[in-house]
Amino acid sequence: MKSKFAFTVILVCFGSLAFAQTSTQKNNSIKISTIGIEADVVPYILGGYHGSIWYGYKHLRFRGVYVNGTIDFGLSNGFEKNKIQVGAVIIDYFFKNNWKKHFLSTGLEYLDGNISNKYSSKSADYNTVLFTAGGGYVFKIYKNFYVAPHVAFTLRIAGDKTVEIDGYKQDTPFFQPEGGLRLGWHF
Repeated sequence: MKSKFAFTVILVCFGSLAFAQTSTQKNNSIKISTIGIEADVVPYILGGYHGSIWYGYKHLRFRGVYVNGTIDFGLSNGFEKNKIQVGAVIIDYFFKNNWKKHFLSTGLEYLDGNISNKYSSKSADYNTVLFTAGGGYVFKIYKNFYVAPHVAFTLRIAGDKTVEIDGYKQDTPFFQPEGGLRLGWHF
């Protein structure tokens, strides 16, 4: 799917940027830049997965995110097996140094989906582009290992508004809340 290619491009860009920079320090306690990885536990609970690589510079964090899963709640008219792949580029702003405590986020997501209908043997592909905004809190557990609960919302800004299979229609959400619990590490 297209999102696999987009996610690969994001990883290469962020990885190149991160490894081109050195992890320097202003003094012994405040880092200027770092790289990190994250995984959100919610997609795993729902039978999918979430992976993120990020580059932090001062109070900013630039994340490339990939999510794969099946979301069956919120569907109607016999629709089921809503398989999604999402590639995202997110920017976080931290109010404190060293990428900890409160943060605000914004970014864009590209969602590639395939959905089935139990009244038909067919499935349909769809895609959307989403604007996302939210925030969370990073709890440093041990050194640079952390847990980060977060909430966000997405707004559909482009793409398919409706998916149709044999006359049955399912709207793609215009507005959707999100939340999760990420586990991460930065160097």
